[in-house]
This record gives sequence, structure tokens and C-alpha cells, in this order.
Amino acid sequence: MNKILFILFFYCGVNLTIGICQNYEILTYDDFERTVNNLEQEEKYIESIELTKNVLQLFPDKRFELIKELEFLNKKTERYQDNLVLWKEGHSNGFFFLLNKQMKQYEPYLSFVEFDSLVINDIKLRSQALEKSKSIYEVFLPNNYSTNTQYPLLLILHGGGSNIDKAKQRWKIDDKIESQFIVVFLQSYRHYDSKTFGWRSLDSRAHQELKGIYNEVVENYLVDKSRILIGGTSAGGTMAIELALNQIIPATGVIGFCPGKPQELIINNDRKKDIKIFMLGGELDYYLQKQKELAEIFTNEQINFKHIIVTGMEHEFPSDYEMVIKDALLYINQ
Repeated sequence: MNKILFILFFYCGVNLTIGICQNYEILTYDDFERTVNNLEQEEKYIESIELTKNVLQLFPDKRFELIKELEFLNKKTERYQDNLVLWKEGHSNGFFFLLNKQMKQYEPYLSFVEFDSLVINDIKLRSQALEKSKSIYEVFLPNNYSTNTQYPLLLILHGGGSNIDKAKQRWKIDDKIESQFIVVFLQSYRHYDSKTFGWRSLDSRAHQELKGIYNEVVENYLVDKSRILIGGTSAGGTMAIELALNQIIPATGVIGFCPGKPQELIINNDRKKDIKIFMLGGELDYYLQKQKELAEIFTNEQINFKHIIVTGMEHEFPSDYEMVIKDALLYINQ
């Protein structure tokens, strides 16, 4: 189906009696994303809704993502009742959405009686998924990988409410770095919704699974165990710090973008001198205070660290991330 040029024709313009006919050429899902993103930037939400509905049959493997897109657009246009229908249909297909009456984003739905039953069913589906899920990983070897050479290892954790695919898109590392490191992307077992995952501090199951993955990697590939790095964004950065300092993984370096503070740090006096931590947060980052608390702990514990605060940046991935990653690796490898 993706090889067939699919042209969508639909009317746009809420207040127009006749309507204006527009054509959108959708060949791949990437085409759809670019088109709908452009429409959203222009605040053409009604057109975006129609476009998304039209491609539901074109990309059956992206049905959950398309439902989430419609959920976002319906909320933008205050079509809350439509989202109740979407969630119910999604549940019938086994999808779940992390519906929670305590979360601020769901306040508009509290007045709907049927929202209670949707929340109960959503929790049930998520619990069933958590019983079956497990942490997974993908390994990327240097282009000229040699079985006679040991390579430093870089483990990368996605942020909260993300997944391994998004992490791979975010952490695009240049060829020079990729040629030096064995890079491993990790994904948590802990579902947020059907397609996104997160990390929680002091999660013994996550600790056990990630340690098992680390052991598999060093058993199957030539890893220089004196150079083990862990990188992560937001909750992934928090977990990276926890894994290193709590000795779940024998890391020598940590790269944390906008990390929070782990609930508990068990710092080994014998190993802390061998660890370097690079943190970057935004001036407007809601985790900035947590990072400052970490910086105070690191200072008191005499742990080598560098904390960069970017002016005007919020809780987000830095725009010049490639340069930042290079700077982080340079600091850790000095």
C-alpha cells in the first residue's frame, strides 16, 4: 500500500458553505506526519482531523499513533466526547492510554459519567500488558567492528513517555563517535500507554532486567569495561545516574539531559572517584532544582561532575545535541 500514491480529497473550512478542496499527496507515514504537523502549526485543526481520519485505513500498523493524533486534535478543538468514543474503540482493539482521573490533562473529562468506566478498563489493559512486557535493547556496532578490538560501551535510555524508536531519532550520533563506541539503546518494560514507556526510581525489576541486558552485551561483544557510559533524557537521565551510582551497572560516565534526582543514591566510596557525570538542564527546566540538589551531593561526595544550564531552555532535548554529546564525551574521557 505504501508504494501506491494515495491522494486525499476533502473539504476544509468550517464556515464555508461550499468549502475549499485541497489535495494532499500521502505516500508514506512520514508524508502524513509532515503534512499534519504543517497544518497544526497553521492551527488548521479541523483539516488536520479530516486528514488523520482519512489515513486510518492507509496505515493500519500505525492505528494507535493515529488515534493519539486524533485525541490531541479533539482536545485542541474541545471535542471531548469524540475522545471518549476513540478510547472506547481503542480498548476494543487492546490499546490503552494511561487514563487517570488525577492527572490534570484529563480534567475536562471528569464531568462525563462514562469516563469512570473507561479509566477502569484502561487500568486493566495496562496491568495485563505490564505482566507480559520486558525491557528490550538494540545494539549498534561500529562500521569497522573488529573481533580483535575492545570498544567503549554507550548505553542510552529514552525519556519518560517515550520508547526506543524515539530515542534512536533523538540520539543521532555522528559517524566518528559511532565508529568508536558500541551503542546500545534500551527500552523500559514499564508501559505508559500501549506504545510508550517510562522509568521509576528504585525499580528492582528494571534494575534486574537492565543488569541482565548489560551482562548479555559484555558477554557477546568486545567491550572495554573500563569505559562504560550511560546516557539518558529526563527520567532516562535520572535512571542513568541511579544505575551508575547505585552500582547496578559499573559505569564510568553518565550523560544526563534534564535529569531528575533519584529517590535514593547508594554511593560506593571505592568507585565514586572513577565516575564522571555530565548534566545539562534548561534555565526554565522544572527539574533544574533537582539537578542543583544533585550537584550539591556530588560536590559533598567529591564526585567529578559538570552541570551546564542553558539560558532560556525548558525541559527539552538541546537543539545542538550533537555538539553537546561531543562535549560530554570529551569531558568524561579527559
